[in-house]
Amino acid sequence: MKNIINKSFLILKNNLIFTQPILIYFLLLLAASQHLGRPNTQLHPPILMALSVFLLAAATISGLFHISKNALSDYNPNDDKTETARKSIKNLKTFFAGTGEHFLKVMSGTMLYSLIFFGFIYTIIIYLTNTIGIEPVQILIKKLGELETANQINEFASALSRHDLLVINIWSLFFVVSSIVFKYTSILYMAVIVSDKKNIISSLFKAVSFFVKNFFASIFLMAFMFVIYIMINLTVMILGLNGIAMGIFIILLALYFNYYIILVLCFYNERTKADSNNRTECVGQEQFSN
Repeated sequence: MKNIINKSFLILKNNLIFTQPILIYFLLLLAASQHLGRPNTQLHPPILMALSVFLLAAATISGLFHISKNALSDYNPNDDKTETARKSIKNLKTFFAGTGEHFLKVMSGTMLYSLIFFGFIYTIIIYLTNTIGIEPVQILIKKLGELETANQINEFASALSRHDLLVINIWSLFFVVSSIVFKYTSILYMAVIVSDKKNIISSLFKAVSFFVKNFFASIFLMAFMFVIYIMINLTVMILGLNGIAMGIFIILLALYFNYYIILVLCFYNERTKADSNNRTECVGQEQFSN
């Protein structure tokens, strides 16, 4: 696992220009949000806005997975800086070709997986609501707008019973874990779609099988990337809420997502290759013994 983490970091380091599509996507979202915040702005129906954001995200992800997969295939630790830069630029130029090749599968796969995952999450929410209740969380949500200072937050927390605090902590942990799992498993699913070039149903079953087979390694990667995400947020909090800090946050977030994609692609390819080699060796030993 250490080799996969280090290799992914080196690939990211050699292909920092791959963050450009993500940065452009973030800047477009930022520009759209500022435009919507202006007075007298005629808003499009929310469903069209959400659809536009989703399609743009699917296009960006399709191209980004494609160039990251190519960078992984082209990686050679013995390349000099000139050759590394040449490969990086060459792969970046295939971004739009990758978008065209994978867009439909990424878009439909994302919709399919989101329906399945959030349907499963909704079932758990119903179970938790019937088991431990949700009233303390609803009270907290209503009070959020009134809690502006640390003293107000402390007073509100001290007024809660142990049971209410336990319920809030359980719900908070549930949503955090759900977010972490969804982020990792969706990236893994996209990695299978782009790497194997199969239909979305076959890719989904293979992604689930891979996740189960490599469960503990997947848990480690999720925890590892979550720690990095927390460190990014802490860095921005230390810098303060200003324009410079937000600019640094966007750049770090783009690097984070780029690294996450490369890491999962590398993890999937390395483990799949190892499994394939093991099966080949087993078949060879059986034939030899026969």
